[in-house]
Amino acid sequence: MQTVTGVEEERRIQRALRATMRGVTLVEVLIVVAIMSLIATTVVVAVIPKFTKAQEDTALNSAREIRNAVVSPSSSPTRRSTRLPRSTTPGAQHSKSTVPRRKSP
Repeated sequence: MQTVTGVEEERRIQRALRATMRGVTLVEVLIVVAIMSLIATTVVVAVIPKFTKAQEDTALNSAREIRNAVVSPSSSPTRRSTRLPRSTTPGAQHSKSTVPRRKSP
């Protein structure tokens, strides 16, 4: 059998358990949702301009690459020289001292 102090201790423990097992109120839930909405709005407002700037930068870089490819096609490493020899007459011989010219960069 429990003593008086044991019964009081048990009641105190039960009250503590009831207090911790009690749920959250609707007002508490609404406050948390409002705070999360404010944080999400702040993040979106900060990220959207950076996303737009990144798209603009990507478009500019693509345009620069296209311009560079069109303006200087000779700088392409896969392009081969299509120069004709100096003499195109059949049977003409080239001297051995002829050295092909280097392309300037």
